[in-house]
Amino acid sequence: MIKILIILSLFSVSLFAQNEEETEKERILREYSKKEKNNDELEQSIRDTVEDLQVISPINQNKYASDESVYKPRELKDSYLTGIMDSMMKEMLASFLRENPMSKMTDGEVRSLVEAQLNNLPIGSFFQDNPKFLDFFVAWLRDKKALPRFVSIVNEPEKLKTYGIIVMCVLVASFFLNLFNSKGNLFKRILRKIMIIVGVGCINLGVFYFMFTANLKPTLDLAFKYIWS
Repeated sequence: MIKILIILSLFSVSLFAQNEEETEKERILREYSKKEKNNDELEQSIRDTVEDLQVISPINQNKYASDESVYKPRELKDSYLTGIMDSMMKEMLASFLRENPMSKMTDGEVRSLVEAQLNNLPIGSFFQDNPKFLDFFVAWLRDKKALPRFVSIVNEPEKLKTYGIIVMCVLVASFFLNLFNSKGNLFKRILRKIMIIVGVGCINLGVFYFMFTANLKPTLDLAFKYIWS
């Protein structure tokens, strides 16, 4: 009996020592994993701090400012405008919204394509007499931002609807102004007629610009560069 108790006690001591050893191993492993986690968090914190410093650094301000002006691909939205388009037109607009396919062509290729398509049209002779406008048109067709942003106007159906209402109101107002344009001699009536037409055009263009400034800005930048420089 005493021998059995001694054996049991020795076994218990051995088991307890083994458990204690395993517990110590687990503690060491937990401490090590905790240190690794802390080190990973410290390294991530350092990386985040460095990235933040790079973003606000004056050296990188121009870089990030230019990134904001890069055209971001868009999807063609479903609206009453896309509802009246055929599948070919929708696919063409969708491709231009994703990326301008002509931007991958060279200047000479686009210029040859434009001249071949417009050679027999009145605008073709206009381009021949005004090469600056041809240079602008070719650059506009090849630009990665200007043409896609201009095409993205179709993704603003509510704005286009509002603009259409404004145009109709302006036309109705010009109609009534022309009705009352009966006083004075012929020269005065013609002068007032011209002023009404010019006023209607300026109002419509001004409203269009203010409503779609973001879509038109790259196009206007190219126009100032090639036409009015």
